[in-house]
Amino acid sequence: TVVENTPTVATPQPDSGTYVAPPTPLNAGGYAPPPTPQATHSNLPIFLGIGFLVLVILAAGGYLVYRKQSTTTAKNPPAVTLPAEITNPTDGTTMELVPAGDFIFGSNNDAQSPNEQATIHLDAFYVDQTEVSNAEYKRFCDATGHRKPPSEDFLTSPDLPVAMVSRDDAEAYAKWAGKRLPSEKEWEKAARGEKGLIYPWGNFPWPRGAEGPPSILEPVHSFLARKSPYGAFNMAGNVAEWTTSHFPVGPREIEDMSKALGTSDFSHSWSAVKGGYFGEDPKADIFFRTYQRRGWPDDQLSPKIGFRCIKPAQ
Repeated sequence: TVVENTPTVATPQPDSGTYVAPPTPLNAGGYAPPPTPQATHSNLPIFLGIGFLVLVILAAGGYLVYRKQSTTTAKNPPAVTLPAEITNPTDGTTMELVPAGDFIFGSNNDAQSPNEQATIHLDAFYVDQTEVSNAEYKRFCDATGHRKPPSEDFLTSPDLPVAMVSRDDAEAYAKWAGKRLPSEKEWEKAARGEKGLIYPWGNFPWPRGAEGPPSILEPVHSFLARKSPYGAFNMAGNVAEWTTSHFPVGPREIEDMSKALGTSDFSHSWSAVKGGYFGEDPKADIFFRTYQRRGWPDDQLSPKIGFRCIKPAQ
C-alpha cells in the first residue's frame, strides 16, 4: 500500500475541547521525513550583502587611488640636484657638470660642417675643466708604468696640455682616472652648450693675437674669457682633442695622410678629433668651430692632439 506524504491539518477529537496534531504519516520506506524548514523573515542576509558590496566598492576605490599615485610618482620622480663642479678623486682634476637635456648638434648653415644639424638629447655628465696637462699625465705614467709621450715639453712644462698621445694612450689614462673619453656628441655639447654656439665663447671668431700668440701652446687654464657655457677651458685651441667617434676614411684620406706622415704605415681606423688648435694656418678659425671635426689614425701621435675626459653624473 502506498501512503502519500500529504499535508495534514489538525482535527477536533471527540470528548475533548483541545486540538491534537495527528501522527506524522510515514513514507513508503517506513520512516518519517525531516521537518520542513520554516521560512524566516530575518534581515541579516540583506545587511551582510550590503556590507560586502560596500567593502568591494571601498577596496576598488582604494586600488584606483593607489594606481593613480603610483603612476604620478613614476612620471614625476623627485628631482636630483647635482653639484655644478666636482673633484675627481684619482687624478685630482676639477670637472664641470653638463646637465641632461637637448642640444643642437652639427650645422646646416656652414658648408664646412661635416654633420647635419639635429637636436639631440644626452644624459648628464661631467667634463674635465681643462685638457689633461703634462703634470697630470705624468702622475698617471708614474703610477702605472705607462710609456711617457715623446714630446720636448713633457717634463719641462707641466702646465701645458699633454700631446703626442695615441687614442689608446688617452683611453688608458681615462680608465686609470675612473673616467672615459667623450663621444663627438658629448664633446660638442660640452663645448657649445644647449643653444648651439659656433665657438665656445659665442658666435664670432676670437680676434687673432688677443690674449697671447695663437701659434703656440698655452697652459691649460689660459684664456678665461674663452670658456664654454659649462666652464670648460680651451675647447677651441691649444690642442685638438680625441673622441671615441669613428671617422670614415677612403682612398683619398689615406693618400693625404700618407703624404702628411711620410709613410703609409698607420692604422686605417681613425677617430674624430675636435676643437682645432692655435697653429699658424690663417684658416685655422674654421677648425675652432664647435661642430667641426677632423680625423686622425688611432695609433698615430701628433704634437697638436691631446684630450680631456668625461664621466657620467651619478
